[in-house]
Amino acid sequence: MRRLISSGSSFEAEIGYSRAVVDGDWIFVSGTTGFDYRAMTIVDDVAGQCAQALANIEAALNQAGAAMRDIVRVRYTLPNGDDFPACWPVLRAAFGEIRPAATMLVTGLADPRMKIEIEVTARRNPPPADWPAVTLVLGGVRSGKSRHAETLVRGAAPGPWTYIATAEALDDEMRERIAHHRAARAKDGWMTVEVPLALAQALNAQPPARPVLVDCLTLWLTNMMLGEHDPAAAQLDLADALARRSGPTVLVANEVGQGIVPDNALARAFRDQAGRLNQRIAERAGRVVLVVAGIPMAVKGAAGPIA
Repeated sequence: MRRLISSGSSFEAEIGYSRAVVDGDWIFVSGTTGFDYRAMTIVDDVAGQCAQALANIEAALNQAGAAMRDIVRVRYTLPNGDDFPACWPVLRAAFGEIRPAATMLVTGLADPRMKIEIEVTARRNPPPADWPAVTLVLGGVRSGKSRHAETLVRGAAPGPWTYIATAEALDDEMRERIAHHRAARAKDGWMTVEVPLALAQALNAQPPARPVLVDCLTLWLTNMMLGEHDPAAAQLDLADALARRSGPTVLVANEVGQGIVPDNALARAFRDQAGRLNQRIAERAGRVVLVVAGIPMAVKGAAGPIA
């Protein structure tokens, strides 16, 4: 299936091309320069342009369900060949372990401010046949669990991917945080569904084979308990929804049982419910990962790549 990817660059609309084209497992990324496409600005030094071009390429690959490690060929174009050595440290950091085939050309570029253009071809490695249908990613606050979960979903299958977010905007700070995350996910190729309560229904509404990330179960449980809903019944509905899915589903949850015993009944009930929920999902999951300080550790099955 052929899919087009845009970076939002004004050049794409004006000239009539895509930042990248996905054709099966192959991703063809157009020649990409050092413009920051959000602001359409560009720095003057060639190394800075090189770093920004690579960041633009990585964003396009992520939208395609691939990563920098999937690049098999790269072509560099520079108006001034003497500028190329200044880029080597940046390129070595990006490609030192990948070692793609490479070509460097010296020729003019469309804008005199452009000092380097980078074009890449990548091939996604399909997930193993035994990729688990359900993965549970646990961790503390700011442990990197959500980032790791996103990496797992992007690596599981080509997009589009669905991001089911359970956070509820109860104040201005939370509204701003949610809006920021929603915009960032849209740029990276995610379709966001915001569901504070009806999680099972949201899963059932997705195409069964589409990769889905749920972030997070702990906030969903909080919403259930504060709204005086029945968590036990909702968890049964969630289990039924997971059983109906054929595509990879990654669920994020907080590990809340390693602190002190809470000093009030509601907090103790929440701790107990969260622990039981995590156990139920872990029992069903083919893979359970605990993320500590950004490092995924396998609890059940393989942890998957580090983001």
